[in-house]
Amino acid sequence: MTMEAQDVLDVLSVLEEAGVKPTLEGGWGIEALLGAQHRDHGDVDLVIDLRDVRPAVEALAEVGFDIVEHEGVQSVRLGDQYDRVIDLRSVAHDMSGNAWVSTRDPDDGPPDFPAESFTYGWVAGRQVPCISPELQAEMAREFDVSEDSAADLLRLGERFATPVPAEYRQRTGY
Repeated sequence: MTMEAQDVLDVLSVLEEAGVKPTLEGGWGIEALLGAQHRDHGDVDLVIDLRDVRPAVEALAEVGFDIVEHEGVQSVRLGDQYDRVIDLRSVAHDMSGNAWVSTRDPDDGPPDFPAESFTYGWVAGRQVPCISPELQAEMAREFDVSEDSAADLLRLGERFATPVPAEYRQRTGY
């Protein structure tokens, strides 16, 4: 099953009701920035504060999600009986709003998520927190992205003038 827009909004609501402030990244983060869904998504990727991992997992367990994979508190993957998947990535914030992946020491370099990279987009007419177009594009360069993700990044590049590797255009014919 895929994660539909309503599923994403439901997950965000469950977390917000538990006092967790999730931020969309990845495919749904790009869709939020574009303000519309362009493809199916197998999961939803969320950035949350390290201190919120336990309350997030507990709140999601109450609505049927169980841990299926984890790397300590840094990265937790949850799934439910409908094959919906949530990937949580925990970060540690400083007082200025910058965030580092929870396993990184802030003294080891610049933040993974600078304060200005936290922004807003839209999913199914609801304003939602997400990662900026620039950081989405930068993070994607660290992975071997799928054809669908490459097309997402090309749409993002067109809308926000973010740099996109030329091979993405060749791979997708977009």
